Amino acid sequence: MTIRSMTGFGSALASSPAGEFAVEIKAVNNRFLDQNVRLPRELNFLEPAIRDEVKARVRRGKLDLFVRWSPAAGAAPLAEVNGPLLRYYATQIRQALDLPTSAPVDIAALLQLPGTVISTSAAGDDEALVEAALQPVRAALEALDETRRREGAKLAAAILEVVTEIERMGAEVEALKDTLVEETRVRIRERLDQIEKNTGVVLDPGRLEAEVILFADKADITEEVVRLAAHVGAMRRLCGGSQTEGVGKTMDFLVQELLREVNTIGNKARGLEIAQRIVRMKSEIEKIREQVQNIE
Repeated sequence: MTIRSMTGFGSALASSPAGEFAVEIKAVNNRFLDQNVRLPRELNFLEPAIRDEVKARVRRGKLDLFVRWSPAAGAAPLAEVNGPLLRYYATQIRQALDLPTSAPVDIAALLQLPGTVISTSAAGDDEALVEAALQPVRAALEALDETRRREGAKLAAAILEVVTEIERMGAEVEALKDTLVEETRVRIRERLDQIEKNTGVVLDPGRLEAEVILFADKADITEEVVRLAAHVGAMRRLCGGSQTEGVGKTMDFLVQELLREVNTIGNKARGLEIAQRIVRMKSEIEKIREQVQNIE
């Protein structure tokens, strides 16, 4: 499966005997799928079907979907004005404002009130109309998906670059761990020599080895390095499309695990050169975190 970004744009136009439909979709990041469907009032009955179309193509993101419709000349009306209710509203407004019965009332404002425009029997029953409206919705979703895939490919490439850098520094840290133990041996030897010089007390040579073994045990990062490599491998596979859905959430989890292993390595192996690489790896992991926030 191709990695998809959560941001994108898609649009489509379609003409039919029912008229011309124009659809635009804008998508941005969001933890869950959040749809905002805007339709002409006459087509409100289409909203459930449109939402189902979106759910079939999109897993996460905030989508704003707009449908514009220009009815064909002679097309059956899908809505009609509720005259009695409209007049009732007008009367109530004049009375509330103590206006003469002949005072003009804003018709556009009245038509926004509940129940003033109602669907006709043709609304929702014309299968040809429903299909004519859904066809550009599907086309716009396809265009949106194409932009999201292109952006997703760029994100995957950027993540792979960072992952390669983390992998390289992880190998350097692993190579430095034996050096760290030897440096510790030298420091302890120098400390013991200084104690012997200052006190004249000859210390047991086995003490040196005992201290070194204790340090080596506490500073052993073999397991953390192995897990770090495993997480890096998993991230590579995800960038290659090994998972069918929930890629962004899985990557977000791996980012947390990468940071956990790097922090543990930094706490256990405190050499200067290792510390420098730990800081750099944390910086690279943060780059991945930022990119992952935009992946579906």
